[in-house]
Amino acid sequence: MKKSIYTIIAVTFLACIGPEAIAGGASGLKERMLARAPQLAELKKQKIIGENLRGLVQVTDETKATAEAKQLVADENRDRLFVYQTIAKRQGAAAEKVGEQRATAIYLKAVPGVMLQAKDGTWSAKE
Repeated sequence: MKKSIYTIIAVTFLACIGPEAIAGGASGLKERMLARAPQLAELKKQKIIGENLRGLVQVTDETKATAEAKQLVADENRDRLFVYQTIAKRQGAAAEKVGEQRATAIYLKAVPGVMLQAKDGTWSAKE
């Protein structure tokens, strides 16, 4: 169930940017993000990563984060930033603002247990 929720979030997220953005600058973006979704969900379940205030994933437990997990986070954030920049360009907004708005949507849809960053920078599991 949790993995399917993350897949739904990823598909919704990708639908927002439109096919022209994906075709225009990031070949395989949708496939990469969908392929990472189950791995990210597992890392979130283990509270190794969480969702930050900028709409990006972030390591929350350095003691448990493997090099592979850190690379997964970097890859996901690279693609998310591309999406945010694409949306921002289309809307005439700042990419940072798009990321913050996306963070709000992620927070609302996050399943219990996912680590979320508070405005003061602290992390807690969604109840």
